[in-house]
Amino acid sequence: MKNAVIIILSVCFAAFGVMHSQQIMKLRAENNALLSRLNEAEKAVAQEREKIEARYRAENERLREQAGEVHKLRGDVTRLRAQSDEAARLRAANERLQANNARIQQSAAEVAAMAEDAARAGGSNFPKESWSFVGYQTPENALVSAIWAMQQGTPDTYLSSLSPEEQKRMAEQWAGKSEAEIAAKHQSDVTHISGIRVLQQETIDADSMVMSVYIDGVDRMEKVSMKRVNNEWKFGGYIREPAQ
Repeated sequence: MKNAVIIILSVCFAAFGVMHSQQIMKLRAENNALLSRLNEAEKAVAQEREKIEARYRAENERLREQAGEVHKLRGDVTRLRAQSDEAARLRAANERLQANNARIQQSAAEVAAMAEDAARAGGSNFPKESWSFVGYQTPENALVSAIWAMQQGTPDTYLSSLSPEEQKRMAEQWAGKSEAEIAAKHQSDVTHISGIRVLQQETIDADSMVMSVYIDGVDRMEKVSMKRVNNEWKFGGYIREPAQ
């Protein structure tokens, strides 16, 4: 009886062992299958990651190229703006030159007309060789006396030929300069002048006159103010339009 029990128990243990072994084998098989699927999944993930990284690198490179293109475009825009500004400045300068040219041509025509009128009316002409101190009895005499004083390099005589307002202005301009410096500047100013012609006179009032004077040698038209001070005519300076 005891042996039979032992045999039965042995058979049971053997059967249990076989069942347990089978379960272990099954679990191992399932585990291997899971490992295989995990490896495949990891490979798929790695491949997908590589694809994503490749797309990221490609996108990064595209963005860098776009950034470079944007920078280049900005530089082009800046250059175009600078060129546009320069073109605008050149157009404005050209317009000013054309306007100045028109004024010069008009002035030349006016000068020619005045010279012709002055010639017919016996206008005053004072060539350089005729300059001398002729006093201040007339506006023409005062003008000639002033320019003669410049030619001779005598600032005191020139100053005496000026109206009080012009004397004050010239004194301020001469401040800090020696008499020799002033004389040299005056002589230099008249070096290229070959004569002066009074083309037109306009009386402002009993003590004021404006004369249109053409300066030969430098071919320039000027308007000058003449003032009567204590019954003597004095040079009141140039009349010029404000700079545009």
